[in-house]
Order: sequence, then structure tokens, then C-alpha cells
Amino acid sequence: MPYLQIGLVATLAAGILSVGILGPHPSPPPTPLPQHVASPVAVLPSVLPVATLGPDIAGLDGLSRFNPAPADVRTSWLPDNIASPSLAAIGTRIFFVVGTTRIETTVIGSVAPPKTLVSAAPCDAINQVVATGNVLGYVQTSPVGDSTSASASASASATANTTGCARTSSVAWTIWFTDLGGGHPRRMASGIRYVDSAATRMYPVRLAMTPTIFAINRPNSPGLMYAGETVEVRRVKDGKLLWAPQTDKYVANLMLGGSTLAVLERDSGLELNIADAVGPSLFPVARPASTASLSEDGRFVTWDVAADAARNIAAGVATLQLPSGGRTLLPVASNSTSSTPLQPVVSSTPTGPIVAWYSTAQGGAVYPAFRNSADSGSGVFSIVQAPIWIALRGSTLILVTTDRDGGYTVAFALDLSRSGFKAT
Repeated sequence: MPYLQIGLVATLAAGILSVGILGPHPSPPPTPLPQHVASPVAVLPSVLPVATLGPDIAGLDGLSRFNPAPADVRTSWLPDNIASPSLAAIGTRIFFVVGTTRIETTVIGSVAPPKTLVSAAPCDAINQVVATGNVLGYVQTSPVGDSTSASASASASATANTTGCARTSSVAWTIWFTDLGGGHPRRMASGIRYVDSAATRMYPVRLAMTPTIFAINRPNSPGLMYAGETVEVRRVKDGKLLWAPQTDKYVANLMLGGSTLAVLERDSGLELNIADAVGPSLFPVARPASTASLSEDGRFVTWDVAADAARNIAAGVATLQLPSGGRTLLPVASNSTSSTPLQPVVSSTPTGPIVAWYSTAQGGAVYPAFRNSADSGSGVFSIVQAPIWIALRGSTLILVTTDRDGGYTVAFALDLSRSGFKAT
């Protein structure tokens, strides 16, 4: 089936956000805590210093400087051992995994310490977190031997807890939902997957969720990574199966927004497919370079595009509007060895989509960048640090990053609508 072609749009308009927050600040002193007590948050100063830009930001051709008002940026220190793939956000409330066994939450900019929501057994692991509406969902895994029964899974987990956490040939996984307003966790799905790669050990199942539906994937042949999978779309309220599209390849990621399902499949490369309850068969739309993202309302999907000199395609961030099929390609200038933007995300607002991504400059410095399609306002947030996570919630850009030495971790919430970009 032919892929939708990508059109070009005008190059970036002016605007650089230059705040220099993570440059010269020392790491916060460690605070000893009793076991199972949440780590404290030190809130950065309300008056944010503006640092002089380093020479490497000049490598981002076509961009100019923009300075947000201090009130438009909220910040919070986070623990330095969060699991980078495992973050979620509802507004500016973020959820993250500390180590591999504890889920904590905080509101960016709050003076309150993070609150522990979930604690797993020592040999279990929490490797995915999703949150939406009033529900927190997570994937908990346990080591399993060669047996494939649920009772063997429990026995293997108990044995591992007393003898050490072995890297077994199979992984048992369980999907748990918990109401953020209180209540006991609910087991929504479970299974066992044979480990045939590092990817299946870390992600034996993928989880995506909206306030009403969630999606998981199960291999059609548990021992074969590339034998195709079934994506189950179920109801959050009671777990009822609603529809179940089939893939031809290994599922690299799942996304849900509104009633839209987006699936990244992997073989020799990545293939982005979409479906919904009306048309539950997956339809291919693109071949991303490394990742894709779906807006919360399901109206926009975005992905990274690698440069292709032979076809005269620049590296950039592509955005597709659903269901109309309107598409754009935002070229992303970079003088780094990296040929594509990193981790593009998209948000839907009343005036159109906002896209954000991590861009690189000379020397490999990383800068979160964004563009508002309503007025072509765009900018770069001058952090120059190691990126962990990026997200958009409405017109709020959420970033989690560390200093270059990994000594501390900071979360940012940047209000793009108040920064003059008229996103709402």
C-alpha cells in the first residue's frame, strides 16, 4: 500500500529560548532518607539566571534568540536514578520510575517532595508508566524459567527473590491500573514472553492508554520475535476486548490518542501504521527514522525524517493530520553528526498542532526545540545537557534532563502560550 507523501513547509521562524538554567549550578547535596521514603525536591530559584550562549548554539542555522519570562518556566529537581524510558505526565504532574521498582510523582514547580505511588518486589521491575485522566497504568515484569504457566511464573519470582535475580529465558508481565484518587491496583492483563533480544527483555509488552481505552500487544508465536503480533484494544473500565488488529512484524511501540491507534513495527527499519475502531485494519503512513508520537486527541501524528540527498529530502519532523491526511515536513537545521531530530512529539491545540523535538548543535550539544504551526513561532530552549524525556501537554512543553555529568536531574514545564507563541 503506498505511503502518504510528505510535503515541505517554510523554514523555521525566528525565536530562541535562552535560559541557561543547568549550566553553572552545583548538584544539590544528597539527603539521607530512611528506606521507602520519597526523595525530596529542591525547587530552582524563581528568578532564573540568563547565561551567555556558548559557541555551539550558533551551529543551529536559521534560528535566533528568544528569552521567556521567568514566570513561564517551572522547574523541579528529580532523583538522579530515574529510569529514562518510564515517564508519563498529566498536565504538569509527572510520573517516573526510581531505580526499577518504585513509581513516584510530583507536580513540576511544587515545593512538596515526590510521592511514592507503587513499590515492586526486589526482583520485579517496572519498565513502563502511562497516565491519563485519573488512572495510572504500569507494566511490571518478573523473571521466569523455561516454564510457561502462571503458577511457574509466581514460583520463579519467589525463588528469584530468595536466591538472587537471574536473567531467565522468559519474562512474565502484568498490566496494572490504579486510580489516582485512591483504591487498590487492578490487574488488567498478564502473560509470559520468551526473551529473544534485549528489546523483548525490557519490553515484553507495550502499553498505551487514553481515559477510556488501552492497547497492548501479544506475539502470534511466543518464540518468534518477527512472526507478527496481535494488538488488543480494550476498555479501561473493565478490560473488555473492543478490537484487535494484526501486525506482520515485531511491535516496537504503541500509541493511543482519542480513538486512534498508532503502531510502530520493526523489521529492517520502522513502519508507522494507524487504525481506529471504524477502520481497525492497520494502514501504513510512513517510515520514521527512529520514533513517532501521537497527540492526546489522536488528531496529529509526528515522526522523525532522515535526510535523503538523492531524493532532495531534508532531515526534519513530519506531521500528519488525521483523518484529512494533511501533512507537512518541518526541516530541522543541524550542524551535528546527527542527521535527524530526536524524540519528536506533537500536541493538538485549538489553533493547530505544536511539535517539539531535541535538536543537536556542533560538538553534540542537545537543545529542546519547538514550533507552533498557528503563527510559525519557534525556538530552542538552551539547556545544553543530556536529554531524558520530552512531552507536550496542550501548549506546555515538558522536559526532563540531566547535567552533562549525570549528577542531577531536573524537570521543566515551559508555558508556550504565555511565552508569546499564541498556542491556545
